[in-house]
Amino acid sequence: MEQTELQPPLLPRAVIEHIRRYEFGIGALLEGDGRVVVENMVRKYRNLLATVAEDLNSKASHFILELVQNADDNRYSIGVAPSLSFCLEPAQLIVTNNEVGFTAENVKALCSAGESSKKNKSGYIGEKGIGFKSVFKVTDAPEIHSNGYHFQFNRSDPNDLLGYVVPNWIEPCAPTTIDATTVVLPSKPGQEFQSALLC
Repeated sequence: MEQTELQPPLLPRAVIEHIRRYEFGIGALLEGDGRVVVENMVRKYRNLLATVAEDLNSKASHFILELVQNADDNRYSIGVAPSLSFCLEPAQLIVTNNEVGFTAENVKALCSAGESSKKNKSGYIGEKGIGFKSVFKVTDAPEIHSNGYHFQFNRSDPNDLLGYVVPNWIEPCAPTTIDATTVVLPSKPGQEFQSALLC
């Protein structure tokens, strides 16, 4: 997502489309060697994601620690007391944090298996990067709503490991809070959330 000084920043939806096209080749016009190179890169990415998927098989509630750590690492407006809330329903878990919101860099890190916007942190896998992928232990389609960004990952196809990292633009179902990040985690089919999850 290289930008020159003369180019205006991309709007949120354009950032998502840029990642899909230039990171994963989705919708790109590819011919000859270009197509082969992209197919090889996607194959290697799938292999890396298979390793990530194995690493996610830790305790199901570990993702909560990652979300709390992310909230601790986030930036907040001057004078704002940081807050983090969890709203648990059988069909979904909604996590809201009053941070200043996502940047294009944060989105790009979240759409990766090896990059992170966290610097010099230990004990957790990575802010808005691999650590976030621990949510896939409890959901197939996490949604992120932040600073004008509204996107979802989709791992409902067990054979499509790119679902961990390829963002899909979505329209929010309800008005979203300004100056906050909301993560919606729908429960996996046939696996309703239990209150013990947050204990």
